[in-house]
Amino acid sequence: MEDSSGKPDNLNIRVEHRIRRNWLAGIGVLVVVVGLSWWLWQGVLHPNFSLDASGSLKIGNQTQKNASDKRQLTTLPSGGTQKIGVFYDGIARYSENGRYGFVNKERQVVVAAEFDDADVRFYEKMAWVKKSGKYGFVNLESGSLTIPTLYDAVDRFEEGFAQVRRGTESGKVNPEGVAYGIDKPMRDLLKDRYFKSRFAKIGALKPADKSGDLMLAKAKTKENQWGFLNEAGEWVVQPEYDEVADFTEGVAWVKKEGKEGFVNAEGELVVPLVYDELLPDNFENGPVRALKGKLYGFVDAKGNRLVAPLYEEAGFFREGLAYVKKNNRYGFVDETGKLVIPLRYDEIQIYDHHYGFNDGKAKMRIGTRQGYVYKDGREWWFD
Repeated sequence: MEDSSGKPDNLNIRVEHRIRRNWLAGIGVLVVVVGLSWWLWQGVLHPNFSLDASGSLKIGNQTQKNASDKRQLTTLPSGGTQKIGVFYDGIARYSENGRYGFVNKERQVVVAAEFDDADVRFYEKMAWVKKSGKYGFVNLESGSLTIPTLYDAVDRFEEGFAQVRRGTESGKVNPEGVAYGIDKPMRDLLKDRYFKSRFAKIGALKPADKSGDLMLAKAKTKENQWGFLNEAGEWVVQPEYDEVADFTEGVAWVKKEGKEGFVNAEGELVVPLVYDELLPDNFENGPVRALKGKLYGFVDAKGNRLVAPLYEEAGFFREGLAYVKKNNRYGFVDETGKLVIPLRYDEIQIYDHHYGFNDGKAKMRIGTRQGYVYKDGREWWFD
């Protein structure tokens, strides 16, 4: 475009130049944005990484040191006097000048040879070592002596702990060196984070019977099976039940595959798993009502079947008696299973859903007459 003098319009030239410049800049920004996005996706959001055989981190075709391994490992010289043992999971014990340590397959020292003796392999990343007649443990990841050489005897680590002995005291040590039974009371073991991590749930330690000599805790495995642990964290009742209740009177209610029973503190079934229902779930007030099919009976804490399943209804024991019903008549049995008050009542008043007797008497009805029956069988009528 020209002005009246025939000269180019400088304003239009500047505008056209600015448009071309901005358009080119826009293309450049677009290219940069697309390229940056692709780089972020490939290198950051969707990285091409893997671990090589030595455990080092590979990004693309480049190998980088695993961030968790911050140690500078020394390499044993070839043709040296060191003796390297059998490799287990890529680690072997080696000896040098009568001292023991550990190396990997690249002959890199992961634990320096400074011990009089050492285990041949690691268990749960821990291996026992011996120095000056005492035992401790080295950790594979740190390569350091994480549990000092304080003990006269040790076992290997299993499920987070190792059995240890110091003098006359024995206990279980965790990977941090806390020895339950020596440094801390054994009962605290069940609160230890390494121990608790093995379970879905652990209950509190409670006495198994009135003596209080044996303390047990119900525990649920990660496979959703219940059992009981002692203070040392050992199974006394194996985890094989779908449900359990706490121990009382030396036994505990258990349920498996829809059937109920009772186990003792040795893990033995004192009441077999043959009943469809056992209530209440303890023997604190006497024998337990046992349902099999559609009929009720009673069993005691020793597993004795006091009454075979023959009643249409049955209550819980209170004041030494429990109500029963047969052929639409009510009566009462004692704790031996004997029918001490005959099946002669059309109706009885049931207290708290399960009990017939209350304050030494039971309210009953025969026909239209109502009254009370006492524990000795005497009756008192309202009319």
